[in-house]
Amino acid sequence: MMKEKGYLVENFLREFEHDILLSELELFVTKQCESLNIKIDNLTQYHKYVDDDIHYKIIKKIYDNSFFDEINFNVEIIENRISDILDRKLVIKDDYYQDTKKINIRAIRPNKNDMSPIHRDTWLDKLKESGINLYIPLWGSNKDSSLAVAEGSHKWVNLVKVDDDKFSVPKLKVPYGFPLIRPNPKPNEVLIFYPKLIHSGLNNTSNETRFSLEIRLYEN
Repeated sequence: MMKEKGYLVENFLREFEHDILLSELELFVTKQCESLNIKIDNLTQYHKYVDDDIHYKIIKKIYDNSFFDEINFNVEIIENRISDILDRKLVIKDDYYQDTKKINIRAIRPNKNDMSPIHRDTWLDKLKESGINLYIPLWGSNKDSSLAVAEGSHKWVNLVKVDDDKFSVPKLKVPYGFPLIRPNPKPNEVLIFYPKLIHSGLNNTSNETRFSLEIRLYEN
């Protein structure tokens, strides 16, 4: 199915493993917020505690420090689970931090311009086409906020991309009514997709901040 659609949604970890991962990531995100004197009891309401300036500072701190070394979780659990699903040995790597286990935590506030444009990851020179992307919902990920994809678009050719200074990746020039869907993985599910698949965060039209974990794996 993944070869046709370009993505699939699967059950993720054993329940106790998922609980540990969520707990460790919550501690990590909360720590970054508290370093800027922002105390948040419920991360889905994050947007009520930050303005744009504080948000961008928190996101930078999260990005700069988001390595698996910073959380108490065995990364091989994730590598082994995705390897089992796809029936090939995969390991977590980052295109900038080759020898470390880098993770990306995204925070997409409601009705804010926090999302990525409609794009392919492989339009960035630093990304390799052989990788596998994971979107893992953490908090506030739902039918109105989760990652959107264009089914089967990893096979599309002759696409027109446009550079936009607002984003780090070129965006797709799209016609009106471009077909994006939100597979909307549930808690403790994972969305697995090819980097060539057209995707976007789109606008978060819910009333919660969406936090998600994004990981890239390569064949070992």
